[in-house]
Amino acid sequence: MSKTKVLWLLVAGTALGVGVATASSPPGPPAGFKLKGDPVAGKALFSKHCALCHGDSGNGRGLIKYDPPPRDLTDAKLMTPKSDWEVYRVVRDGGKAWGLAPAMLAFQGKLDEKALQDVTTYVRSLAKAK
Repeated sequence: MSKTKVLWLLVAGTALGVGVATASSPPGPPAGFKLKGDPVAGKALFSKHCALCHGDSGNGRGLIKYDPPPRDLTDAKLMTPKSDWEVYRVVRDGGKAWGLAPAMLAFQGKLDEKALQDVTTYVRSLAKAK
């Protein structure tokens, strides 16, 4: 098949919404990614870096008010379908990087890899503990 035909099929498929992958599709987890943080250490980090917006319990009712409000991280209907990778990358990269609320800060560069893993592991535990 010629390059022109392939390009045409990609353009037509995208225009018709047939699920052609594009550069804006979020990447899957890197090979070997496994969430292996310490939730106890993560809770301390959450209290320091996240509770102001997400609330002490993670219910989205922190002291700082946003529109839209921060996610309720204790909501199992919201959080259970999310993969560990999805939650991790939002903590790491911030909301804006993934089409979510731009007020959600990126913690890459502020927290090291162990701390990112710890806080994400704690966040994952919130909906399960409710």
